[in-house]
Amino acid sequence: MKKLLIIIFCLFITGCNNYRELNNIAVVSALGIDYRDNKYEVSVLIKDNTKDGKDKSSIYSYDGKSLDEALQKVGLLASKTLYFIDLNVLVLTENATYKLQSIMDYLSRENNVGINFYILCDNNFKESFKLMQDKDNVYGDYVKGILQDNYNNVVRIKYTPFLQKFLSPYYDVILPVGYVSNNDYLIDKAIIFSDKKAVTTLDFDNIQIYNILNNSNMTYLFNSSIDNKNFTFKAMKVKSKINYQNNKFTIEINASGILDEMEDINLDDKETVQKITNIAKEKITNETKKFINTLITNNSDIFGLKKVYYNKNRTKPHNIKNINYEVNVKVSLNRKGLIFYSLGGEYEKDK
Repeated sequence: MKKLLIIIFCLFITGCNNYRELNNIAVVSALGIDYRDNKYEVSVLIKDNTKDGKDKSSIYSYDGKSLDEALQKVGLLASKTLYFIDLNVLVLTENATYKLQSIMDYLSRENNVGINFYILCDNNFKESFKLMQDKDNVYGDYVKGILQDNYNNVVRIKYTPFLQKFLSPYYDVILPVGYVSNNDYLIDKAIIFSDKKAVTTLDFDNIQIYNILNNSNMTYLFNSSIDNKNFTFKAMKVKSKINYQNNKFTIEINASGILDEMEDINLDDKETVQKITNIAKEKITNETKKFINTLITNNSDIFGLKKVYYNKNRTKPHNIKNINYEVNVKVSLNRKGLIFYSLGGEYEKDK
């Protein structure tokens, strides 16, 4: 009987201690890192526990000569132990990307940091954190939701695959870019790296091609016109591959989709349908060439072309600036996308 009472007493004590420890833990949703004047400037966004269940957060910022020092000071400000296991997103300024080696080394060695978070570039993350806070959104949850939604044509990269490419001598890395615009938060750009340094920013059209060549499961929109009438080719099934043979890279894209947001276009005419298919093919081809030329100009090997070359020739090229390539695109229209007339066409037919 005494042993039983002792066991019950110990359980109560353990439960109380755990409760107090949980109250002293700050669950970090987003970690922002800047680097300027030889110091790391760090901001952490912490989820708050609220009785009404609303999304509330607190922001704490400090700087230090090392990342560890800055985070320790933030922990003192918050009066809690920072808990990074459930981190949703790591946010870096472009200045901080020049210290990526040190940042990645710290995150890899720190036991209190998870590995399932996204990485993002935002030069004004303090403003972004505050915007979401004012809207009663948790920045980390909000960004994670955007990046997880397949309908959003964005660059999405998590810590582990990013680290693998960052450490590889055959790959350069790419990061999505977030920023505040008209009191909204957008992630429709990306920066590409060359030799572990940021070199240029990609726009939305380039990101679409990146995702196509990366075989990401997304929907792609290509706007064009025929006879001064606008239409959108919505590519819903897209496959791509990059081959190397006879000293040339061949980029193959096979896109199947439907027509969307079209003006009064006669889809009963086979010749018109063929013209539309050719226009969509040319559009995708030209945008792919523009994207590849951007990579070549900036010597940014985000697809590991040097690795493909090495596997074929057993020698590693110094850069990709002198590569030869061609783009082959096939476009097919889903017949289901052709059974609908534009609203204008249907209206005219009923008259």
